[in-house]
Amino acid sequence: MIAIVLLLVAASADAFSWVHISDVHVDTKYHPGAPAECVGGTAIGTGCCREWDVPLPNSTRRCSPWGDLANDVPEQLVDGLLGWIAGHLRADAIINTGDDGSHKAVDQVFTNDNRDSILLVSALTGKHLPNTPSYRVIGNHDAYWNVDQTFPGYSGFLKQTTAAWTKWVDDPHLPAHGFYSTAVPGHPGLRIVALNSLLYDTNNFFQINTSTADAERGGDQLVWLREELATCRANRERVLLLNHIPLEAGESNAYMNEHLALALTDFADVIVVMLNGHSHRDRFRLYRNSTTRQFVAAALINPSIVTDRKYPTFRVYNLTSCALLSCNRLPRGDRERI
Repeated sequence: MIAIVLLLVAASADAFSWVHISDVHVDTKYHPGAPAECVGGTAIGTGCCREWDVPLPNSTRRCSPWGDLANDVPEQLVDGLLGWIAGHLRADAIINTGDDGSHKAVDQVFTNDNRDSILLVSALTGKHLPNTPSYRVIGNHDAYWNVDQTFPGYSGFLKQTTAAWTKWVDDPHLPAHGFYSTAVPGHPGLRIVALNSLLYDTNNFFQINTSTADAERGGDQLVWLREELATCRANRERVLLLNHIPLEAGESNAYMNEHLALALTDFADVIVVMLNGHSHRDRFRLYRNSTTRQFVAAALINPSIVTDRKYPTFRVYNLTSCALLSCNRLPRGDRERI
């Protein structure tokens, strides 16, 4: 269920439809039959379902081949889900708002788990939907090596993990810094703009929190965003803005919040909607200008594929010409001032 009326459920001849998935958190070392509750499991319940895990005392629950509600998901679930999407839905694109990496934080410092998870999701998406454009973003767990850290060496990691994305995106900013802009094939006047919010994650030891650091290490992403949106306005294009961490959400630092809020306010006529993940919860937010009190932006925050003690979920949207002409009516929802 989604309540944003500007994304009409009824399809039309000129609609743009997409499948939105987020927060896959696939564990490439998932082992069916392993303990579902184990010594060394994390606070949110993940970290188990691996072959050599030691079960907690008096725990007999085991991980099924399709996954466990309290742990990261296996390849079989992601493969089956994408196969079902390919066989039952006819969408113009698939949008993945990040966090393919698993939660195995204890040993990730010494492994390639994050890389392998991201590459696996790319491979399975290409396997089942080879002719469907795929637009992806970097999540806070899609990091090198350890969760939430862009260690030295991130540049090579980023080039490798986004290589498959370049099938649908021709923008040098993608392999260099993880953000990009691309026109949507077959839908003139519509553009995808994707950001890399990992750079501004408060848990990132190397987080960018000044304009100088952004220019030196982040490709001047937030300056680039304004320039890109200005070009879109001049070209009469509308934008779907993709970003893993929502504005003013957990782990978004003040630098990102300030600059993204200004962009949303100044380019409200250009941005149709923001698409986010990160929270593992099905929500939407409405943002309004704190001075004029007018609503200027909406964000659709997708539920997760990782179970997180509930069932894997994704969403399907149809964007109509009505939405592109801004003939929407915004309902009540989670409202944030900007």
